Amino acid sequence: MCRLITWLTVNEVTTELSGPQPPGPPYPEVQPLDLELSPAEAYDLAVAVARRIRSWRIVRESPQEGWLAAEARTPLLRFVDDVRVWVEARSGGGCRVHVRSRSRLGRGDFGSNAARIQSFLRLVRERVESGPHFQPPG
Repeated sequence: MCRLITWLTVNEVTTELSGPQPPGPPYPEVQPLDLELSPAEAYDLAVAVARRIRSWRIVRESPQEGWLAAEARTPLLRFVDDVRVWVEARSGGGCRVHVRSRSRLGRGDFGSNAARIQSFLRLVRERVESGPHFQPPG
């Protein structure tokens, strides 16, 4: 029942954990992606993945600041949602990839923003793990 209420009342999902947070995040499974890459490498990888997603269109990029903005079209009704991806350096090395996805219309998104974020981060992770710079843990 809680997930249905979330689907009907939440139209923006983010991996960002700073700032005021409502009690109990609506999608606790949506987390930023930590990578053992430089921010520049992770940014390039994120852009490459975003360009391969057919429903996304990159509308702005800032390689110097490590972010991109895209428009994502929903498959069925072709609504346009706004997506922002940004990469930040971690103090101990490596970086963290964040994503925010927001519906332009409606009060609820039926879970599409959370699913979009999780799918994007999964694609980035898979690309890292299959790339030449992947080093298995241990």
